[in-house]
Amino acid sequence: MSYTQTDHVFGGLGETGVATFFKALFDARPRYLNYATPGLAPADSVNVTQIPAGPFGLQYSIAFSLPGIDIFPPDTGDPVPPATDQITISTQAKISIGSGSSAVSAVLDIYVVCSPYLLATTSASRTIGLRVVSVTVLNVQPSALAAVLGALLQAFVEQALANTAIPLGALMFPPITLVLKDGPTAEADRLDVRGDLQ
Repeated sequence: MSYTQTDHVFGGLGETGVATFFKALFDARPRYLNYATPGLAPADSVNVTQIPAGPFGLQYSIAFSLPGIDIFPPDTGDPVPPATDQITISTQAKISIGSGSSAVSAVLDIYVVCSPYLLATTSASRTIGLRVVSVTVLNVQPSALAAVLGALLQAFVEQALANTAIPLGALMFPPITLVLKDGPTAEADRLDVRGDLQ
């Protein structure tokens, strides 16, 4: 069957395109990957998103590396493969607690499984968002600790992904306007949309 299937227009963005979009976004706005409490980051920092201190004034920071992308079907050897219509985002999270010589840090391997969805905006500014399905922290024992860290990191991942919507126009050639009928879907290593011309 053709790319358009029963519709008139097809738009797709492959894994490399999504990775390029994320790199450009996070290079321009590193604060979407870096979070720190007031004792570790000034309020006016353009590189870090300031977050409230923890209980008893605990100062901490979380910094994510530039994410890797795997759109269904899964790549060979992917430890947390995406299922049908899913994307796996891999990253490292450096968690630091305290400051100065008493600071402690750990770097964790994180895998985030997401589903693409269309954000409810006007037809002129539609964007594709990513909804978190699960967060897996690898190589942490016991498994209960890995689950707690995954739940903690999910809040930060959801915040980062809230700022990473992909404009639907990135999948089309201007001046084409797409009346969306199907998608977004994650298939064949692409984010796909289908519809009619307006």
